[in-house]
Amino acid sequence: MKKNICVCLLVFIGSFLSKIYAAPPEDSLGPCRVSKVYQEAAWISMDLPTEKQQEIDQIFIEKNIEVQRIIHDPALFVIYPLPGGNFKGTQNDESLYLFRVSQKLEDIRNDTQHEILKLLTREQQVIFNTMITERKTNIANFIEVMGGLNLDSTQQSKVMQLLSQCQEEIWRIISNPFFSWEARKRRIDRITLFNRVMETLKPEQQAVLNEKMKGMEKE
Repeated sequence: MKKNICVCLLVFIGSFLSKIYAAPPEDSLGPCRVSKVYQEAAWISMDLPTEKQQEIDQIFIEKNIEVQRIIHDPALFVIYPLPGGNFKGTQNDESLYLFRVSQKLEDIRNDTQHEILKLLTREQQVIFNTMITERKTNIANFIEVMGGLNLDSTQQSKVMQLLSQCQEEIWRIISNPFFSWEARKRRIDRITLFNRVMETLKPEQQAVLNEKMKGMEKE
């Protein structure tokens, strides 16, 4: 069962919420910075005319409605205990359900990026795709680190809940047209997801994660 939970966690991170490490605000650098990890942050990182930004903002607003509906599904993170400590349903059922939901959310991200690309020039598309690739590389490195921490089922459950909360926050930020794109990026970088995740880890796991993160920042 523990192995299945781990697989489920990594699938969930890798498919959609795969953006788990944040850093302290302001002067943090390297892959720890949330805007350097979240693909959504890349969407608001380009230097575009105001009119173009407004067109893209409309895409964010429409897609955010779909995202909020999916990540508020009450069955996503809840496993109901039964007498004797057993759980309702099997671990495979839960893993399959999480996989299906994460795929729906991944579809939203892909659709969003496709719609954004249609509004960009060829030169802008190259820049955009480069930023997306950079963030995919950063999260792939982090997923590898998390996979080596041997999280127990309780830790994995807490991490998945944090991922859901953070994803909702990210989408609410990028879809808020009352802030400039630069202001939205700053708000994203003030998210302290990494600190919250660290609180779920044992001291030895924290030491490993901190060491790995320092290594990533130097690369």
